[in-house]
Amino acid sequence: MSEAPSLCGFDPITPGYVPEGYIMSATGWRDPRPIGLPLDLPPHLAPMWYKPLFITYSDGSSVIDLCEARRYDEAVPDMDSLAVNPDGSLSVIENNLGGGRNAYYVPETHTLYFFSGDKRTKVRIRASLPMEELVKIAASMV
Repeated sequence: MSEAPSLCGFDPITPGYVPEGYIMSATGWRDPRPIGLPLDLPPHLAPMWYKPLFITYSDGSSVIDLCEARRYDEAVPDMDSLAVNPDGSLSVIENNLGGGRNAYYVPETHTLYFFSGDKRTKVRIRASLPMEELVKIAASMV
């Protein structure tokens, strides 16, 4: 986690709330070099989810996966920028995260997408938990 700002280009946001029994069990980042992208790609050329950070919480039998990345695509609409795939039903949760932030929930994959309070960090939370629990986790990430 301490190396994330230099590796990924942003300060990670950790949740202030995770359900009881879950502890951080792993962290890592996706190095873009194996797919031919440099580490210092100019922001106007950076793809969605460029150099993401992954954080995993576990309670021993299930996991909460978080993926964070810096938002480079300011002009792209939020849903497109988050790379939400609306193949199935998609629920937009208006202002449930505080500060006017919206969350986008995909029930089929138990995945919640949102931006940090300053809209500079994109976050994806995936877990086999009720949507309300995912919203609580997201709301605690300011």
